Amino acid sequence: MELATILRFASEFALVLITFGVLLTWTIFVGRQSLINMLVGSFLGLLFSLLVPTFTLPSISASIQIVIVFLIGSVVSTMIIRKVMPLEFLDSRFGQLPRKILLAGTGTCYVLGIMFVVLPLDPLISTYAPVEGIFNNQALLPGWILLSLLGIRLQNT
Repeated sequence: MELATILRFASEFALVLITFGVLLTWTIFVGRQSLINMLVGSFLGLLFSLLVPTFTLPSISASIQIVIVFLIGSVVSTMIIRKVMPLEFLDSRFGQLPRKILLAGTGTCYVLGIMFVVLPLDPLISTYAPVEGIFNNQALLPGWILLSLLGIRLQNT
């Protein structure tokens, strides 16, 4: 492969690669259980943001209000879940690396799925067509959510 082809691919999928890298780094240095807690908390934050009516404030756009409600719901849910969930998995930083990669990959699918379909981040983030074509499909969102739940479930086997 030529260097130009590799750079074009990296620029088109930069958002996917950055999201995966952040989640994988988080699981390596903080732990798998903390990422599981964050993902489950964001599930509840997503439910919270879809069920709670938003108030229209003239000084803040509607898309930013929805994101703020989602973030507040996610943070509060994650803090509650951290107290309820069992202790951290006892493994070294690079122990169980395939499971950490699986969890980061399924978490990436979930994060990008809700980022493009549920949360109105289009004015804030502009990406290229391949990433939007994969994740900006409302019919595939339940699949991305189920994939991340399967990734969480496979952590306990």
